[in-house]
Amino acid sequence: MTGSSHRRRTRTPRVTPGRGAEAAHTLSVLGELGYHRQEQDTMLLSVVRHLDAAERAGGPVERAEAYANFAVVAALAGSEAVARHYGRLADEEIATVPDPVAVSRAPLVRGLRLTAEGRFTAAQRVLTLARRHPADPRLAEHCLGLLADLEIQRGRYAAAAPLMAAVAETSVARMGETLSGYWGLTGQAEALLRLADRDPADVSAVLKSAEEATRALPALGEDHFARAGAKIPEIQRLRLGVAQARFHLLGDDAPAARPALDDALRTADRPDMPLRGTLEAWTGLAEVLWALEADDPAVRRVLRHMARLARRTPSAVCPASPAARAFSRRERSPPPRTG
Repeated sequence: MTGSSHRRRTRTPRVTPGRGAEAAHTLSVLGELGYHRQEQDTMLLSVVRHLDAAERAGGPVERAEAYANFAVVAALAGSEAVARHYGRLADEEIATVPDPVAVSRAPLVRGLRLTAEGRFTAAQRVLTLARRHPADPRLAEHCLGLLADLEIQRGRYAAAAPLMAAVAETSVARMGETLSGYWGLTGQAEALLRLADRDPADVSAVLKSAEEATRALPALGEDHFARAGAKIPEIQRLRLGVAQARFHLLGDDAPAARPALDDALRTADRPDMPLRGTLEAWTGLAEVLWALEADDPAVRRVLRHMARLARRTPSAVCPASPAARAFSRRERSPPPRTG
């Protein structure tokens, strides 16, 4: 026999529409896990493969979700032009699907990205629609959380505080664990700290509840952190440390604020510190650093981390953004004292 007779012809496997949609959904879930867990390689690989599967064998629902996910990943990679292009493709596909429940995952992701772009009105519209027609209770809860985050980014803290409280209540009802409201309670405290007519007793009570829930986080078990991410405790430590420092500064108690600031700085001063869900914490940290004229050696490194967050979050540098004002204030500050 000749050698050629033993050659095998390689063929690209044919994927049926049904199997393609199933594969696209699985890859989308993996991408979402990668995002929540801040595992960049997992997220990138899953989202790229999801896009390929959706374009080859998916319908408009799968393509809408794939385009929306890819827009988020492109933005994280630093390509705003690509992110906006795929965002437009996602919006076009969403508009072709008559069933809002079937396509509700894509508007959720679009709301996340539109908020980061500073397109707040559009973000509110798509998130509200997705929340009204969710594919499952967890998606509805995520939409509510993103709507609350949206109000914080817009500087509308009076609206954000009750929304964050509702996020905590919804999470507790869905998971059946009181401590599962830790994320919403912390957000509620962050929002209350911004209100001019706040009652310090109310802020203190919410902060205490958030701290108690956070301390009890290990009781949620590995399954929760497999979905939400193993770095949640560090994110919470940063958020609560900053919130405590800000709370003490309300009463002009700088000595009490400094230990909380030190703890927040130690948490923030790491190269892999997550950016997800921490914009208000970084904003508050910038303000506390300014107020206390902190001279910790970690300050410069933290400022570089803040700059990275600002680059990845265009809404953080909108002139009217509370975050922009805080970041620019730190940039105008004198260099930390060296001795």
